[in-house]
Order: sequence, then C-alpha cells, then structure tokens
Amino acid sequence: MSFGFPAYHTEHVSRALPPSFRNLLDKSFRKLGWLVQDETDDNMTASTGYSPSSWGEHVSVRFDSLGYTVTSRCILVTQCFDWGRNRWNVRRLIQEINEHIQIALPPGLSTQAWLSRNGGA
Repeated sequence: MSFGFPAYHTEHVSRALPPSFRNLLDKSFRKLGWLVQDETDDNMTASTGYSPSSWGEHVSVRFDSLGYTVTSRCILVTQCFDWGRNRWNVRRLIQEINEHIQIALPPGLSTQAWLSRNGGA
C-alpha cells in the first residue's frame, strides 16, 4: 500500500523492446479494459475505471530502446492511500506486456534471438 498525494507506484523493466512495442502496449491496455488517454513518441497513458477502493488511476508507460517504466497514479489528487491498487495495476500491465511479447515469438526462438532479428537490441 502506497501513501502520498496522490498515491502512486512505479516500476522499471530493463529489456530490449521489439519495434512493435507500441502496438503490444495498446493491446495490453485494451485487454485490461483500460482506455488510452494520451500518446506521444515515447509515452502512452491509459485510465482505469472506478473500483470499490479507488476513483480510478492513470497508468503511464514511458519507453525507449533500453526498456520501459510503468507508473500508476490515483486520479483523485487527494487520495493518499491506494490499498495496493497502483502496485496491482503496474504488475498486471507488466505481466500482460510480457505475455504479448511471448505470443509474438515464433516457436523455438528465444526472446533475445527474436529481438535481434526484428530490430530490438
């Protein structure tokens, strides 16, 4: 459980990203039922819906060739407790992204080999 104004949670994932990462991220947001609110060259932000423990959160992902950082922040700026919701959002999104990357891999090919063949580092 995080405490702050507003409550938030951030995690960084260091890994080579495929050129299709933006598309994989969009699919991950949609699968979780989150609505994309903003998109730039190196960032995508979505909003979650209302839950019994929160008025909703903004989940943003900043990415480059070295990895990505996921931050979930409560929409209501006066909400100082998140009851673990922001951590759950971040970890669930990371899990979804990893699943989409694995699905994109041809059978028998390692993640690193696939990335090196498809423009990743």
